[in-house]
Amino acid sequence: KNIRRIVVKLGTGVLTDSRKQPDLAQIRQLVGQVAALRKAGLEAGGTREIIVLDEVEAIAPADGDAPLAPTLVAAVRDLIAAGRAVIAMSAVPDTVDADLVAPGLLSSRIALGLPDQPTRRTMIERLSRTLALAPDVPLDDIAARTPGFVAADLVTLVHAAAQQAACREQA
Repeated sequence: KNIRRIVVKLGTGVLTDSRKQPDLAQIRQLVGQVAALRKAGLEAGGTREIIVLDEVEAIAPADGDAPLAPTLVAAVRDLIAAGRAVIAMSAVPDTVDADLVAPGLLSSRIALGLPDQPTRRTMIERLSRTLALAPDVPLDDIAARTPGFVAADLVTLVHAAAQQAACREQA
């Protein structure tokens, strides 16, 4: 059967500084993201879907100061009731609202460990395969100097390096 994957990055570019309260435009953007998630998930027809929610702590933080958390929880309940598979992801799972990870909703937790050096090397190699790397770029050394990095960190690293290289070429 056809399986469609919908990925919603809930926090990207919206709540970049957790010490500040989001302004009205940011709140409207988050509400729009949740509404779009619910609409996309419920309009699927015969297609089987996996809904992936990334950065759920942006809308449903554990500190209880989450005006949109009930809306997200309701959307997830609707999606599950409609037969959709829902995966909620967070880099900091201890900061997610307890209602979202309650039994019967998103009750399973899967913790992924940090990638080891060989895995980081493979990730860096794959992330940079579309770049024109010099043959002497020490991917093993880079992997060795990036303990504690996750995939997102390595993506940022590779993109930053590519941008710096492009700037050097233009200068």
